[in-house]
Amino acid sequence: MIIVKDTLEGLDLGERIQLLRKRRGLSKKELARIINMSVQTVSNYENGKTVPSVDTLSAIGLALGVTMNMLVYGREPEKDMEPLIKDI
Repeated sequence: MIIVKDTLEGLDLGERIQLLRKRRGLSKKELARIINMSVQTVSNYENGKTVPSVDTLSAIGLALGVTMNMLVYGREPEKDMEPLIKDI
């Protein structure tokens, strides 16, 4: 695993959650309490056994102080990227 700058590319979602949780200094139990889930559920997310819903990803992102882009893609979008949807 190589972490360059502010990217977590190359990691799967569960690995990103686990790494960010540890960087934040939270135990699984603490994260579970913050997002109102069981410790087993957090463990299942980190081990890739289950995938969190969009709402849960949002809560995890808030708890870990990162955007959903960082959780899902392992990076923030490029500042000069074209939007997928443009005003008509």
